[in-house]
Amino acid sequence: MLDKFRLVAWGVNSIVVAAGATLVGLAVSIPAAYAFAKMRFRGQQWLFLLILSTILVPVHITIVPLFLGLAKLKLTDTYFSLIMPTVANGFGVFLLRQFFQGIPKELEEAAVLDGASRLGILLRVVLPLSRPPIMAVAIFLFIQSWNDFMWPLIVTNTDATRTLPVGLASSLAGTVSGGGDRLLRDEYGRVGAGHGAGAPHLCPPATVLRPGDCPHGAQGVGPPPAGRRRVTRCR
Repeated sequence: MLDKFRLVAWGVNSIVVAAGATLVGLAVSIPAAYAFAKMRFRGQQWLFLLILSTILVPVHITIVPLFLGLAKLKLTDTYFSLIMPTVANGFGVFLLRQFFQGIPKELEEAAVLDGASRLGILLRVVLPLSRPPIMAVAIFLFIQSWNDFMWPLIVTNTDATRTLPVGLASSLAGTVSGGGDRLLRDEYGRVGAGHGAGAPHLCPPATVLRPGDCPHGAQGVGPPPAGRRRVTRCR
């Protein structure tokens, strides 16, 4: 089965694309969320509302303009075309901003007295306190990219960049180049059956990233109540 469907190559592509989308997405979302939470500039609220409103835009509306732009730049069927259109995520900016706003301002002021810059405060104060929401956003971005089907189906043409969901579907419902219409028509039929047959190969990332017994929920950064100690145990 591995030789017939090239599951290893498709799996490697999916891991590269999902990991790249996660890392670049965090690199974009974290500074943006920090700027909106801790800095003041003209038009801040309107700009944040504009970014937040992108969550309401259906993905299918942006597919055609993105594909035409990448085609003109001759960047289709590349890792760049699979990763970059997915890194701008309004949900990640919103979630991290809400958490950053809850970090006490006194911690930043103490860092400023020690000579820390804005970048130093972000890296040495804010990020260590924000591991739970950052992990949540990372899991969300990774799973979203791993399970994405429509965009990789449109932008990839060869097995060199084809991801696992598209590879399984194309093998079971005809090649993408020769049976694209059939593949799109059977997206919720035969393609669904193909995903079911390849489910054991699609599940490991979700299983690995599943939160375990160690609580990673957002916790307050203030002192614990008197007479009690804050203890975090991982079974």
